Amino acid sequence: MAIRNSKNGLSEGVELFREAIRLDPDFARAYGALAVALTRQVQFGFSDHPAETRDRALNLARKAESIDATSPQVLWSLGFVLNSHRQFADAIAALERAVTLSPSYADAFAMLALIHNNMGQPEKAIAFTNKAMDLNPRYTYRYPFL
Repeated sequence: MAIRNSKNGLSEGVELFREAIRLDPDFARAYGALAVALTRQVQFGFSDHPAETRDRALNLARKAESIDATSPQVLWSLGFVLNSHRQFADAIAALERAVTLSPSYADAFAMLALIHNNMGQPEKAIAFTNKAMDLNPRYTYRYPFL
C-alpha cells in the first residue's frame, strides 16, 4: 500500500497497518510498514512525541524482522528505520541481506544510496543510485536525489 506523506495520509496509513496487525499478528510486512509510517510522521514533524514514536518504530521494525527475516521488504523497512536512527552499519547490513534475498530489489539499492550519502560517501551513493535506476527504469523522482 502506498501512503501519502501528509499528516492525514500518514495517520490513515498508521491506522490501516494497525488494523492489519490486529487481523494477523504474524503479518511481518504490516509491522514494517507501520514502522516506516511512524518514522515518516517524525521526519515530517507530525508526531506529538517524536522520541517515543521513533523508539516505537524501531521496536516494530525489529518485531517485523523477528517474524520474517527472509522478507526483503521487511529488511528494507528495518534499514529505513535504522537509517533514521543514524545506525548506518546496521541499516546497511539489513539492506545487504535484502538484496541478497532479492538481487533485483531496486528500492533496497536506492536506500543503500541514501545511507551512503548520509555517511558522506557520495561515490558509493552514486553507484547504488545508478544500480537502482538500472533495475527500475520507472524509478520514483527521489532516486536521483538520494
